[in-house]
Amino acid sequence: MEPAKGLARLRKWWLDLPWMVLHLGRAGNGRALGVISVWIGWEHLTLKGHRIQPVQPGSLFQFRVDVHRGADHRLADGTMVHRNDPIIELHLDNRGLLAMREGPGYSTWRTVHTLRSDLTALGVRLSAGEFGRVVAVHGVSLMGAAGGVLGFETQELPHTLKTAFQRYFLAGLDAVYHPAGLDRLDSRARGRWPVEVWMSSERAIALATKR
Repeated sequence: MEPAKGLARLRKWWLDLPWMVLHLGRAGNGRALGVISVWIGWEHLTLKGHRIQPVQPGSLFQFRVDVHRGADHRLADGTMVHRNDPIIELHLDNRGLLAMREGPGYSTWRTVHTLRSDLTALGVRLSAGEFGRVVAVHGVSLMGAAGGVLGFETQELPHTLKTAFQRYFLAGLDAVYHPAGLDRLDSRARGRWPVEVWMSSERAIALATKR
């Protein structure tokens, strides 16, 4: 075997190894066995440790008030998000989405409608000053296209080791809660890279007013 081909195969095996490990278990519809069961515990600790709460009763969006830890970032409407500025960090309620999928009349548009309702409720709460000074709303997701539909600015995260871990975690959660289970890893998740979504507080408030 030529050295170059041998190195290419070794590199491919190394990159495939984390995904192969996940396939040692079973997952889907909110249940997990084997290695991937760690994801459920990991998610639970994250939600509890960060005190994440629903935007409104029955919401799919959850949130916490946090600070921006990255570099200064200018949004499309001119809003500047500086390091340590207060922001709303959004999270998706995977269990809530699972329950919606299993209920009658489920459709993608119903999910979008619920998320838009959640954003309206968040905008109303921002307008009321419930969280004090908040500059922007932010989130990280493998579903970047959905962010654009909801009115967010989207931007792919840099290809770094940290982002690779984020991708691995998000892909594992997707497999745990989706009906297709681990098949999602090969059919969808591995072909995506995490995207961050942004919306200024002013835009969130304006959208809430229009709706």
